Amino acid sequence: MNIEPEWFIADRVRRLQSLITILSKIPKGIGYNQLLLILKARLDGPRDELPQLIGLLKILGIINSKGPRIRLSREGVQVTRLTDMGTRQALSELIIQSGFLHTQVRFLHTQIEASTIDDDYIHVPLGPLRYSAPQLLGLLRSWPDIVGRSFVKLPRSLYLKLEAPWSLIPLPTPDDGTKKVVGSRGEAYSYHYLRLESANPTAINWVALDDDALGYDIEDHSAEFVRIEVKASQQSEVRFYLSNNEHQVAQENPSNYQVHFWGEIDLNRHPDNEFPLLRERGFPIIFNDVIAHLKDGRLKAVPIGFRVTRGILN
Repeated sequence: MNIEPEWFIADRVRRLQSLITILSKIPKGIGYNQLLLILKARLDGPRDELPQLIGLLKILGIINSKGPRIRLSREGVQVTRLTDMGTRQALSELIIQSGFLHTQVRFLHTQIEASTIDDDYIHVPLGPLRYSAPQLLGLLRSWPDIVGRSFVKLPRSLYLKLEAPWSLIPLPTPDDGTKKVVGSRGEAYSYHYLRLESANPTAINWVALDDDALGYDIEDHSAEFVRIEVKASQQSEVRFYLSNNEHQVAQENPSNYQVHFWGEIDLNRHPDNEFPLLRERGFPIIFNDVIAHLKDGRLKAVPIGFRVTRGILN
């Protein structure tokens, strides 16, 4: 489902919340067409948006479907048990973490890094967020007393949720293959891992979000300039591919180029649960100076193809 950030205006978020409440009061395993009829009678707003609202709740994990039947998921049931404000906050968290607003969350990150931080709150200027992240700002209003006249006052508990990288990953589109989705998750894991390990998290930059032609994915400016290329796989065996560009950059910067390998990624697991699990299993496997590893045999490279062009005849 391709939904732009501008879609998440306050009225639609309110309708999503109302839809969740309606689902909590109707029979479990209701048919899709029957649900549409109920929503047309009980939910205000444009009727042609109803399929989109239902589809969005499925993406957010609030509902699941088996065949034509729709029911609240376990997480959806937990959300419906909250008070009205709690439901709105839980829904806002799920939207933020889904990746729909990844550009706006990233902008918030840049503002947080330049903000005042004390033991309990992060004070972010309101003006830039109002201009560059209006839908995210609207979701943050789900929490009382966060949005003031001049500043957004983020509680540390909420800041830690926004600080995690999962909300920075764009929601996969139908055209994205499994390899791309796994790769994006691996980059997110390395970004999170490096920020956790660094004494200066603001020195960690996920540059591949802006430019995927640099020959690496992440920059670490904590002490010296280190380039990190991230490889990810659903298998446990260390196996990855270096492009010509990545190999060249690694050769040019042997002591300042790392490869992070994340294996055993399972897209059915939520990143919040999978990241600590993979850390316990020893990931990422880090290769410093990957060119040296290739020269002394610790890693082995095998050519997998030939570039063929038309020759010159005498």
